[in-house]
Amino acid sequence: MFASCIHMLQDSPYRIECEAKGRSHEEVMRDIYLKSRDNARTPMQWDDSLYAGFGTVQPWIDVNPNYKEVNVEKALADPDSVLHYYRELIRLRKRYDVIVYGDYSPLLEEHSDVFAYRRTLNDETLIVVASFSEREQMVDLGEPTSEPSLLLANYPLAAEPLTALWLRPFEARIYLARNNIL
Repeated sequence: MFASCIHMLQDSPYRIECEAKGRSHEEVMRDIYLKSRDNARTPMQWDDSLYAGFGTVQPWIDVNPNYKEVNVEKALADPDSVLHYYRELIRLRKRYDVIVYGDYSPLLEEHSDVFAYRRTLNDETLIVVASFSEREQMVDLGEPTSEPSLLLANYPLAAEPLTALWLRPFEARIYLARNNIL
């Protein structure tokens, strides 16, 4: 096994660049730093302790400076956190087959700031509508044939008809209806 590791190192891109192409260590490392996946990573921020709870020694990649405010421990304690939102999305996906297996059809295709679609399976219809804008967006999904239930939203909501939805900046909503709507 050790011999195969040595062989892999001999054929490594670093060695090829330095030895076969005659590039300096500094040039090769500059390119590695520019293209490394590590540039898009930081250690997992578990809590607000030293090194964000990632370990007991300083990691090779710097911890994001926001680790005191943004970490798993705080997300677990906040019922409105992204972590809890994703957990709810997973719960819904497991509960409603229409989310996974429903026939997909786009809605509001002409709307440049809103992504909306319908999924239908048997007698269920799922409607997803999401704003990708910093401004409020008015959308009209048409008159429903049955009253949908709001399954999930990323803002607190008052009841609104699907014919006149005012979406706040970056708002997303998921509705479910029986007996197919729209």
